[in-house]
Amino acid sequence: MTDILAEVDAAMRQERMEKFWKENGKTLVFFVIATIVMTGVISGYRTWDANVKARDTEQLLLLTEAKDFPDNLKDAKLDMRPGLRGIALVNGAQTYLSKNKDAEALALYTRAADDKAIPDEIRGLAVMMQARLAENAASDEKIAKNLESIALDNGSPWQYHARLEAAALAASKEDYKLARDYLAGVMDQKKVPSPLYQKAMALDHVYALREQKKTPAAGESKEGS
Repeated sequence: MTDILAEVDAAMRQERMEKFWKENGKTLVFFVIATIVMTGVISGYRTWDANVKARDTEQLLLLTEAKDFPDNLKDAKLDMRPGLRGIALVNGAQTYLSKNKDAEALALYTRAADDKAIPDEIRGLAVMMQARLAENAASDEKIAKNLESIALDNGSPWQYHARLEAAALAASKEDYKLARDYLAGVMDQKKVPSPLYQKAMALDHVYALREQKKTPAAGESKEGS
């Protein structure tokens, strides 16, 4: 009796398996093939990615360790990962600054600032330094726009530094209200480092006095204020 029940149970399992395979066999085959192909693609990509990283890192080292660095960056296309390209440009610009070559440094900072593929944590620094070094920063709409984008980016590590630079830029155009708006975004934050907070407070005080002097009370003239 036990053998008969076992045979019946086996037959039922076999029937269920055959039915399941008929209904889902094509899907299972597709899934298996897709998994094999995807595994191959991922493996191939990782190998390619590792090779590209190694090549780009080697190129960066060759550039930065060359005797003519950072002059060798002037005409270089820097065909490498955006992050490494940003490191090369910013490092070169800082080297120029250490040699008091502000114009050359500005040129490299500008290249990095205009390259939106460069990661924000590197590009943000370039944008601020560009605004600080450019003689025409106050009238250059691109510089002002780049600086504003970082100053208003809550995820940028340079947000508060950019707000200070943007405030100074606005103040240079005697737009003290806008300057103080930028500073307010620094003073209203509890986690801002103390040096930045103190600088924002001091600038806000100065700009408040200038704004008051620029806009005399009703009935008063600028000459009589």
